[in-house]
Amino acid sequence: MMRHLKLKSRAVLFAALLFFVLIMVIGAVALSPGGGLLAPAVIPTISPQGHNVAIASNQRQNRPVQALYHVEALAARAGWTADLHREAGDLWERIGDPEKALFHRLQATSQYNDALLWRQIAETYVDRREWGHAADSMARILEAEPQNTWASFHLGMLRAPFRPAEAEEYLRQAALDPLYNRAARAVRVTIIEAREDATIDEARLPMLVGLTMTEHDLWPYAELAFDHANTLAAAISEEPFAEALAYRGLAQDRQGVDGLDSMVAAVQADPNNAQIRYLLALHFRYTENYDASVNAMVQAVQLAPENPALYAELGTAYRLAGDLEQAEAWLQAAVATSNSAPEYVRLLGLFYADEALNMGYNGVTALDETLTMLPDDPDVLAGLGWAQFSTGNRELGRSQVDQALEIVPDNPRAMYYKARIILFDGVNTDVAVRLLEDVAATDNDFTIEAQRLLASL
Repeated sequence: MMRHLKLKSRAVLFAALLFFVLIMVIGAVALSPGGGLLAPAVIPTISPQGHNVAIASNQRQNRPVQALYHVEALAARAGWTADLHREAGDLWERIGDPEKALFHRLQATSQYNDALLWRQIAETYVDRREWGHAADSMARILEAEPQNTWASFHLGMLRAPFRPAEAEEYLRQAALDPLYNRAARAVRVTIIEAREDATIDEARLPMLVGLTMTEHDLWPYAELAFDHANTLAAAISEEPFAEALAYRGLAQDRQGVDGLDSMVAAVQADPNNAQIRYLLALHFRYTENYDASVNAMVQAVQLAPENPALYAELGTAYRLAGDLEQAEAWLQAAVATSNSAPEYVRLLGLFYADEALNMGYNGVTALDETLTMLPDDPDVLAGLGWAQFSTGNRELGRSQVDQALEIVPDNPRAMYYKARIILFDGVNTDVAVRLLEDVAATDNDFTIEAQRLLASL
């Protein structure tokens, strides 16, 4: 019996010892770094396929920052590829960092040489005004896609002031595209005609090219052309090209850069040039310094008193400065000086159309008289209609605005006034809103007014 108890005691002790050893082992594992019960949770590694799925998902949800995280994580794991560089370039552009977008797209060109990628690169260089790199990128587009009219057009415009013969071929190709036909053809014709005119000197050709570009709102390229014209003139005659400087200032203004320094340099180079004084006045008008614009335009008129266009511009300057009496007088002088040329009669009529209410009875009467000279002009007719409506002749006013819309159904002035009349009457307001939306959606003299009125409804 005693022996049995001893054996039982030994078994209990052995079991207790095993339990103690097991507890010690578990504790050691639990407390060991990087493992056991107290170790931090292990995040499963995302597979390359998982990153690709996340990139696509975030792209669909318009989450470029999150998509870019997975692109960079995938690149850190497997190395950058041309595909990842291209993806990163597109994402950085969407995020708003063109510098990083450009870097990645340039890296992607190690494998890709397609027109789309090079166009994205070229557009960035154009925005940065790095013209040499822009031209090289456009040339790469044409290597990949010789019929690409976008590259032909922009490379032609870049080359036109400097290498006109080369530019002519690019512009000929661009003119095949209706989107670029008018501007490309106009600049190409200018180059051809200048080449055939023996009286046009080397500096004059880029000047003429720049002037043609301004007619098509190609302001960055026009600035290049005017700057090159001035550089050539200074090299040939050691004198600045005053008009080129003035037009360079105008081109700078139109790009949101203050062109005053160029304007001042032009005036200093040729102070008695009426065209330069006129351009200076336009600069002040564009920067909303209307009093200075009037002064500069007065000087232009004094230098060329026989030019009705300057009289009309002086009338416009006075109108913007708030002096309607002087504005009317100078616009009438433009009509008289031009022997009632239709363009100046119409300009006077539009002045009355816009200012008739501010001028009272005389304005409405003058507008009515102008309409007898331009009976089918929708702007004058709509202006008179609105003036009549606003001064109490409501039925006549409605009728005249409707007549204007019958002549030109999408005339912005008539559409705007029609909407105002409808809103006054308080019926068919949905029609008024649609008219205002149509006016607000295009660039015209009533765009801002239509947008403001829509915002107030």
